[in-house]
Amino acid sequence: MSVGEFAAFSPVPVGGGYGRQGAWRAKAGTAWHQTLRERTQAAEPTAQFEVTIQGKLLHGGWTIELQGRVDQIVPGKKEWTLREIKTISHSLPREEEELREEYPEYFRQLAAYLRMAELTRIAQGASVKGELVFVDFAAGVVQTVALSLAEATALVEKQCTLLQPYLEFRWSSRQRLAALPQKTAFAVLRPGQAEAQADLAAMAGRTGVFMFEAPTGFGKTGLLLEYALARLRDGHYQRLLYLTGKGTGQAPVTKQLRSLLGDEPELRFIQLRSRREHAIESPLHTCDVRRSCRTDLEERWLAAGIDPFTLFQDGTFTVQQARKLGAATGVCPYEITRAALPCAEVWVCDYNYIFSPAHRGVLYNLPGFDPMATLLVLDEAHNLPARAAEARSHAFSASEAMFSAHILQELMAQPTLQRAADDFADYLEALPATEKLDLTTQYTLEDHLENLTTEMQATPLPENLPDGAADFLWSGVNALETLRDQSLQLLPTAPAKGELRLACVDAAPAIASALRGFGQSVLTSATFGPPEFFLSACGLQAKDAQWIAAHAPWRDGAYDIAVDCRVDTRMRLREKFFAATAETVSNFSGGQARPIAVFFPSYDYAEKIRAYVEVVNPGLRVAMQPRGASLQEQTTFLEESLLTEHAIFLVLGGSFAEGIDRLGGEVERAMVVGPALAEPNPVTKARQELYEQTMTPDEAFRRAFLAPGLLKVAQALGRLVRAPGHHAKVLLHCRRFAEPATQALLPEEYRGGEVLQSDEDFLEWLKK
Repeated sequence: MSVGEFAAFSPVPVGGGYGRQGAWRAKAGTAWHQTLRERTQAAEPTAQFEVTIQGKLLHGGWTIELQGRVDQIVPGKKEWTLREIKTISHSLPREEEELREEYPEYFRQLAAYLRMAELTRIAQGASVKGELVFVDFAAGVVQTVALSLAEATALVEKQCTLLQPYLEFRWSSRQRLAALPQKTAFAVLRPGQAEAQADLAAMAGRTGVFMFEAPTGFGKTGLLLEYALARLRDGHYQRLLYLTGKGTGQAPVTKQLRSLLGDEPELRFIQLRSRREHAIESPLHTCDVRRSCRTDLEERWLAAGIDPFTLFQDGTFTVQQARKLGAATGVCPYEITRAALPCAEVWVCDYNYIFSPAHRGVLYNLPGFDPMATLLVLDEAHNLPARAAEARSHAFSASEAMFSAHILQELMAQPTLQRAADDFADYLEALPATEKLDLTTQYTLEDHLENLTTEMQATPLPENLPDGAADFLWSGVNALETLRDQSLQLLPTAPAKGELRLACVDAAPAIASALRGFGQSVLTSATFGPPEFFLSACGLQAKDAQWIAAHAPWRDGAYDIAVDCRVDTRMRLREKFFAATAETVSNFSGGQARPIAVFFPSYDYAEKIRAYVEVVNPGLRVAMQPRGASLQEQTTFLEESLLTEHAIFLVLGGSFAEGIDRLGGEVERAMVVGPALAEPNPVTKARQELYEQTMTPDEAFRRAFLAPGLLKVAQALGRLVRAPGHHAKVLLHCRRFAEPATQALLPEEYRGGEVLQSDEDFLEWLKK
């Protein structure tokens, strides 16, 4: 272990708090390290800096090898001094006992260096002592706390005792993984699955990024879990991290995993849900979004006597179990789940826990989490570029800022924090609407965010601060780090007066960096779109990734495609064809025992066509996709609509079009109304300008606007044929679908087909 890992280890959940210190704090720390180095050099010419120390600790039958770099070593004739420098956000000076209670990890780190210095006799026979140098980075105040060798020895021994159960678990985990049953995901393989199995098996032991593309219904989840369990069994990886872009995608993963593991699984797995889903309101504890759940957490944890190694039942630890235990003990359920995570070999969770800077600390701060010893699988990976950019985008409004500033004043927060919040609110209130902030306004924004961040890190927030105000203030901290990340393409814009949006145009470098940090990353999707587009959106080149494209022979000829050139669904022209579209819906659904699915680029478009359908054919029953429905509500809507309606209107890109598999085998006719081009807003325009730096304007337009829309079309159509025997008659309702540039961006199975130029052509195609 590194000395840092050793010092940070705790059976109580640590890290993962709200907000982040950020890169600017690291720069402040580096600057102070350099300043104190210069001071020490001037006073002690023989001093050494950034000295590597390594040694072995023996405890309970374990040998713990530690290695790290101590900031300063000052030799003396009879005594050598080891110093660690730590920048903090709290004001100094403070009582030494307060510092020991507030920053125990720092004292353990210095203690480990002292203990290793003694064991390795680095002081050449002289005695050793330690000094922890705290620096209030805001005020520049320095305070030194001494640590004796006797104290250090006691701290190290205590830490080893805490660490031992975890080491025993890691050993038992290796034994359990080696004994995993060699089960297959499918008793009988469908055509194409055996070839995919072989391609996946050939990836074993190879590092890097892999793309696994297979159609909807192919069995990607089962095959990938089968591959992953084999890699855990043979020791290639210690852990599987399975990420999904939507919560609806996690249940099938855990269901498939349990079927592979059996009733008494050797492997432990956790489906990590959000803090909100864990939240409880009980006599002993009530959760809130501001993370005050962590107040006095260690004391409450120890009083409750929770042992995370014993929490697993039937191989897993669920949100329901965490909520029940939290209500009984007074410990936050989310913190209980976080403590249980290191005890599981499989984590199933959302993209945010790796690709969102505000959330990734939840996993990266866990003891024993080593990305290079982890197999990363990303499901529905075509959504990753958009999700990663969204996680690095921030929005602020003057009304939210004024509310937060007012609340800080009412609760008598520190005057400097009040002033920073007031200044930011005034800045936002004066902000005029514009598609892009000028450089002066951007620099002013950065100044305000830096002032707010400095005060947020240095000043405790009032205890009764409402969740909305706390969220707003902490989002300023996160926005500053985004703004200062030179690798990102950002667009600061004001969509309306008093509103600010810091939009991430392209998060490709951040995605590539995260993917390369894992032992192996496998991205899977039914439709990635053009490979060169997807790889570029992830910051990768063709040489950086290996591609596995699975083929399902049973999908060959399963689609009967036609392009309806009678209408044009461009925004400026679509109203002219509303009646024709409504008439087409009526004719397409006529005489069918099952309803047709009609996919639209927006709710507004679908609502207008439904109004026309009511005029054209009053007897035609049309179900409209509900907005903001839960998974259960979505399922109920589809089940009822499939039984009672003539047509089901759905929106491309939504969960009904992408995440619900109920349409497969149930809907045999589908109509796509237009290619669903991306909205021409400032962000997509900025993205097009970015692409124009390396390609022609036409190619940049195709990538920025056309390709994302056609990807939504492909994802929706893929849900219609999920198993052998499924068939779908599909009408691509817009003349743009016949254009070569559009055809080239569609998957091969949706290209070509009959081109319908007249009503007679359409009616003839319907008869076939």
